[in-house]
Amino acid sequence: MLPHHHLYGLAWGAAGLAWVLCGTLLVARDTGRRSAARLFALLAAAATAAVLGARLHFVLLSPDLLELGVVRALLLPLDEGAGLRIGGGLLAAGALVLGLGPRAVGGRIGRGTLCDVLVPLGGAAVAIGRLGCFADGCCFGLPCDRAWCIRFPAWSPAYWSHLAQGLLEPSSAASLAVHPVQLYLGAAALAACAAGTWVATRRPRPGTAALVFVATQSLLRVLVEPLREASFGSGVPHQVSLDLACATAALAVLAWRSQRRATVLSLDS
Repeated sequence: MLPHHHLYGLAWGAAGLAWVLCGTLLVARDTGRRSAARLFALLAAAATAAVLGARLHFVLLSPDLLELGVVRALLLPLDEGAGLRIGGGLLAAGALVLGLGPRAVGGRIGRGTLCDVLVPLGGAAVAIGRLGCFADGCCFGLPCDRAWCIRFPAWSPAYWSHLAQGLLEPSSAASLAVHPVQLYLGAAALAACAAGTWVATRRPRPGTAALVFVATQSLLRVLVEPLREASFGSGVPHQVSLDLACATAALAVLAWRSQRRATVLSLDS
């Protein structure tokens, strides 16, 4: 049985801070120190947008919360039933970086190059945050009997869910063994980060590494999300649809770029 630690906020706060600091250092290495302050401000704003986007995503997938109205639901504390969905957070942060990134670096590098640095780095940040999910017991998976499956202690989200479904006796000391979906998602984010970083070392066309990260991350999440306990919180089917849409879009752009490059090369020859 895993001990129950309330490290959710700390882990995701550390993840956001690490992304802001590391992103600022890596980009400023190519754009110069003069842009560091503006870049830091942009990434801090993007991290804040990620939190707001993740909350909005959760609220939109939660019919019960929508009865309160979107604004009131957004303002609910995390311990009163309103959580976060990282998909919406990543989209919000990405949109802000795409829109304001070139201005923050004074036009020294383009959007594609900027995203090639910052987007795969987000995978490492997500992996850090998922450790907080694991410690707190949220985002747990379906019951399973594999050797690596985890039992969460009494009063954890998994315990309450299983108790409500009649799968446990009130005297039980722990939940049923469940898939550690938090760790699966963290590993998927790290794998996508590694894929994007490796592609970046090949010095492809700007934006390619970011697209590879999005495609890899989204496809891996499609495999993991169905293992999430859908009876505790809503939105798993919708998350798979969103991931499929992101993966399809990224792969389509990569295919279009490859086809266009092949056409140009054939014309040149």
